[in-house]
Amino acid sequence: MKPQAINAAETNFAIAEALASSRRGTFTGLIVRKKGSLRGRGADRKLYGDDVVHVVLVTGFDYPSLVQRSLAALNDLDIHVLVREAEQQGLKGWEGKGKDRIERAIHSDDIFRALVQQRDSFHRTLEGFSTSSTDHVFETLRVDDRPVRGSRVYVGAPRQPKHPEEETPEFGAIYLQGLKIAERVLWSAPNGPVPPPKSGTVKVAKNLILAHLPIGRYVQYVLKHGDDFILRVGGSAHLAASEDGIAVRESTIEDIFGHVA
Repeated sequence: MKPQAINAAETNFAIAEALASSRRGTFTGLIVRKKGSLRGRGADRKLYGDDVVHVVLVTGFDYPSLVQRSLAALNDLDIHVLVREAEQQGLKGWEGKGKDRIERAIHSDDIFRALVQQRDSFHRTLEGFSTSSTDHVFETLRVDDRPVRGSRVYVGAPRQPKHPEEETPEFGAIYLQGLKIAERVLWSAPNGPVPPPKSGTVKVAKNLILAHLPIGRYVQYVLKHGDDFILRVGGSAHLAASEDGIAVRESTIEDIFGHVA
């Protein structure tokens, strides 16, 4: 099956076939509206961050290899360099509870705790002890009884949304997992970006660490029949990215993903 573009007018089976035909470590392009995040209450409740983007990513990689490579990169990080970066970026986080909660600058203790927690998380994943509470509602995408790496299908029961605007999982929807190379916003979200969360100090420190690791590029998109999106794999994805002004060098792809395919 030749690389091609797929749009939402086609079936989930067509999406599955295109993903199955692509080789390991395939260059993939996706034009899609981001899920965004609902914030506020009552009449002030709005959806933020639902930009329409053209994202380029590599799909079909081996997740354990990604975790192993990220663990090796984590062990090579210098905590003193991370502390300087936190200071230069003016990173802050929240600590405490209720009215005693305060916002303060990230310091070395936060980064040390984040390093320990992230290292433990990687080890638990590699040793098979880390599982998701949603694993039971997903299955690996299979085409002609062959598993498609980096893609899974929602097979859980429908559930009622907590809010009318909330999207709920759809049976048969394909969850495309990849490592993001680049992204360009084609149309900005009507209500603007998602307001920054009031994250704890260790969480902020962990985000700083992940930015240095291959797994920090991990993203997931939901592809389902009836939604507006365009998916391309292989050469057509390269061409479309160039036409949208997204320049990606082959050396960049190989350096980031060459050891996780």
